[in-house]
Amino acid sequence: MPLSLNYWSTMPYIVEGTPAAFKTVCSIMSKATARLKVLSLYADGEPLKALVDALHGPVNSLEYLKIGFASIRNRDSFSSSVLRSLQASHHPNLRHLELPAFRISWNSHLLQDSPKITHLILNHALQEDMPNFFNFLEAVPALIILRLDFPSFSEGLEDRWPWPAGSELSHIYGPHPSRIQLPNLKELCLSGDAHIMGVLLRSISAPKNLTRLDLCWEVDALAHESNIGDAN
Repeated sequence: MPLSLNYWSTMPYIVEGTPAAFKTVCSIMSKATARLKVLSLYADGEPLKALVDALHGPVNSLEYLKIGFASIRNRDSFSSSVLRSLQASHHPNLRHLELPAFRISWNSHLLQDSPKITHLILNHALQEDMPNFFNFLEAVPALIILRLDFPSFSEGLEDRWPWPAGSELSHIYGPHPSRIQLPNLKELCLSGDAHIMGVLLRSISAPKNLTRLDLCWEVDALAHESNIGDAN
């Protein structure tokens, strides 16, 4: 029988005498991993990691996955380890993926091994590797809802100085050579850097079934001063 599990808590740490309810949830997740159909977790860093680690084996029945941090205090310390634990499980039937506080690579197993995704919501979408992003879009023609928040353009290059030359920028941030077909897309909500959003919009065919289009962008001053937009 399918199991729907929703957990919400702001408990900051796992200490001796951890509430029995938390231990019970971890035990249920471990024993019923194969039956999970809906999993929604909202917790602080250490408890969230413990919950995800409780998953035992493939999550073949999982269709809905939403994971969020209760506090930004420990987000950076635990986000990578939580993602690694998630990617260690197999999610072949995942349809709804919502990660409001994770920077996830477009070629991660969590995305690449989930071809049935219809709803994708990311608040920290990576813009540094558009080719892999386009590869992902081509692999999910069933996509119905796509909501992405891209960080500023220069934030993606903050650890790369000097910045890449124009030809490299064109490869990293340029549009797809042919328009990607997303025939089932009904909602497209984008926010963040104007250049990246423009690249995305030029790279997909206008969906015929689109019922909602939300665009909220800002111009990155550093990108503008460096003529980043001219790289295409």
